[in-house]
Amino acid sequence: MKAYGLIYLVLQAAAILLWWLGLFLYPDMRAQFFPQHAIQGGLIGWFAADLVLVILSILAVGFARAKPRVAVVAGTAVFGGLTSPTVQCVIWAINDGLLLSAVLMFLALAGTAIAILTIAKRV
Repeated sequence: MKAYGLIYLVLQAAAILLWWLGLFLYPDMRAQFFPQHAIQGGLIGWFAADLVLVILSILAVGFARAKPRVAVVAGTAVFGGLTSPTVQCVIWAINDGLLLSAVLMFLALAGTAIAILTIAKRV
C-alpha cells in the first residue's frame, strides 16, 4: 500500500512539470487556468512554488525506505503547499468561472492526502 502513495507522488511531480511545460510552450492555454490579472503578475511565483512541491515530493519518495518519518513530513509539506493554491483556484472558479483549475487542484489535494496516509501507515 505504501508503494501506491510513493507512485502517486512521483506521478504528481511529473504531472506538475509537464503542466508547466505546456503552459510555457502554449501560452494561450494559460487563460483556461489563470485569470488575466494572475497571469500578468504571479505566474513565475506559482511556478517557483510548484518547483518546491516537486522537490518535496522527490524527498518524500527518496526517504520513504530509509527514513519513513522524514517521508511523511515531506509529504505533509506537499499537502500543505497544495492547500493555498487550491483555495485560490476555488476563488477563481467562483469569481472568474475557472472551474477546471479548481477541480484539478482539489483532486491533487485529495490524492496527496491519500498518498500521505498510505505512507504514514507504515511508519
